[in-house]
Amino acid sequence: MAEDTRRISEFTDKQRLKLAEIAEENTKRSEEGLTVIKKDDEWRR
Repeated sequence: MAEDTRRISEFTDKQRLKLAEIAEENTKRSEEGLTVIKKDDEWRR
């Protein structure tokens, strides 16, 4: 896990945004993987 965190910290802002987009798409398709929950998502309330 720490190694993954280090890898992500080395990404550029553009790469991080792309990773977030991919995670959000995976969540919309209900695929296993990264999950993105927006702050205003009713699931978080």
